[in-house]
Amino acid sequence: MNEPVRLIVPESRERLPVVQDPVLAMIERAARDPSVDIDKMERLLAIHREMRSETARTAYNAAMARVQAQIKPVYRDAMNDHTNSPYARLETISEAITPIITSEGFSLSYDTADCPVANHIRIVCDVMHSAGHTERKHFDLALDNVGAKGNLNKTAIQASGSTISYGRRYLKCMVFDVVLTNEDNDGNDPPPPKQDEIRGNALSEVDPQKAREMADKMLSALGIVGANPVDTDQRRAGRVMDLHDEIKGDNDLYIAASHLLPSKSRSAWKKYKAMAEELQQMEAESTPRR
Repeated sequence: MNEPVRLIVPESRERLPVVQDPVLAMIERAARDPSVDIDKMERLLAIHREMRSETARTAYNAAMARVQAQIKPVYRDAMNDHTNSPYARLETISEAITPIITSEGFSLSYDTADCPVANHIRIVCDVMHSAGHTERKHFDLALDNVGAKGNLNKTAIQASGSTISYGRRYLKCMVFDVVLTNEDNDGNDPPPPKQDEIRGNALSEVDPQKAREMADKMLSALGIVGANPVDTDQRRAGRVMDLHDEIKGDNDLYIAASHLLPSKSRSAWKKYKAMAEELQQMEAESTPRR
């Protein structure tokens, strides 16, 4: 005789309480009442949307304040050959601030838009927050297609790509108030920094001994300490890039060690780093694609 089939009923799971917006609950109750005036309903909905929008905006502003309190100065780690001035690459800025801004619920979306200025590109950035508030920023830039002497130096596609990259870098810095350090001063020693000029107090927070040791390593990479008579610029550039890759993750140490270098050594560091990047680019372009 066959056994009767037994149904196994799972134990009931504890249900989490549903937190409902009291204003929205009131609107739902009113919607079920046929005597409620439609105009009043629409006004209630408009008030509710405004309240939610204000709450999201408040959360956005609070998160922005926390982000700006955490972001430290970003080191200018590349050299513009046309203007002979340092700048921070987009990937360097992103590496320094993306973990901070994403932890606070921010995300960025870039695009281009019609620009009212002739021969310019409008770069737009939607700054979105997880609470629901979004702000759009824009930056109008002239096409980067000429050199310092006014001669054409890029194709139209190259100029557009360069301009967009430039715009993204500076929009990102403008949105989150990112400070760039190691500004070029034409080889002159900078005046002593004020306490509030270096956000995060990078110079005072780093162990002076570690900063001095790293500065000595930088001088050694440049060939200034322990110079070798058969040293070449290419070898110096390689050593500079190797050391840069080693310390770029510790922005404060990079700043403090660079500050200890003589002005001519800082200029030499920029020169050899730019040379190493150029050699890497040439090597990448010469490598056959599979």
